[in-house]
Amino acid sequence: MQHYFFFICCFLLTSCSLFAQNKKKTFLEQQLQHERVKVAQQETTSTLQVLFAAKGLSFPAKKIFIRVFKALSQLELWAENPINQQFVLIKTYPICYMSGVLGSKNKQGDLQVPEGFYVIDYYNPVSDFYLSVKINYPNAYDIHWKKTGSAICIHGNCVSIGCISIEDNPIKELYWVLIQAHNQGQAEIPVHIFPKPLTTDNLATLRQEFAAEPEKISFWEQIKAGYEYFEKYKKVPTIKVIKGVYKIKE
Repeated sequence: MQHYFFFICCFLLTSCSLFAQNKKKTFLEQQLQHERVKVAQQETTSTLQVLFAAKGLSFPAKKIFIRVFKALSQLELWAENPINQQFVLIKTYPICYMSGVLGSKNKQGDLQVPEGFYVIDYYNPVSDFYLSVKINYPNAYDIHWKKTGSAICIHGNCVSIGCISIEDNPIKELYWVLIQAHNQGQAEIPVHIFPKPLTTDNLATLRQEFAAEPEKISFWEQIKAGYEYFEKYKKVPTIKVIKGVYKIKE
């Protein structure tokens, strides 16, 4: 019996020690314990350094912004210039595949990619789709309107049931950029998803194309303010949800 208790005590001490060691590791160090993240580091760092340098920025960046245009099948990676606090477009990634149609996500199983204003809230180095980051759908707006569904991600591979797929090589670059920004203190990396660039002309086209779906038009008119703010200032707006409506904080 004494031997048994001795074994249990040793096991607990070892477990506590390993836990304490893991707690001391930074977020980035924890991520780099995974082989796919190591590969992303090795294969993309030099390329990203060149990309950022071409924009007059150093890599890694402390603040990142992602913008998606569904109709264009494009995902944009932006980084903040620390001198003027304006964001600079680093690279546009082609979206390999997205399920659904233009318009917001409403319920579990509708295969829709959400539209609106989100942040990344989880980083998965062992995803079934190589690497993935999850956005916080349903957010406060979605919850107010009782929208359902979960696990909406940006990931590798080329499949989608409501997610945004950019294949494995692009997700290596993007994931490596994102986890470094998170590691440096950007707790919430914004992801804005639009049907297309919400210019006056494009919104007029959408009104014609979706005349039979006024709820979509109303939603796009609402989120247009967020698109316009970023276009004007090249700064990510502070967005609140007030009584189920997106509001830009000036």
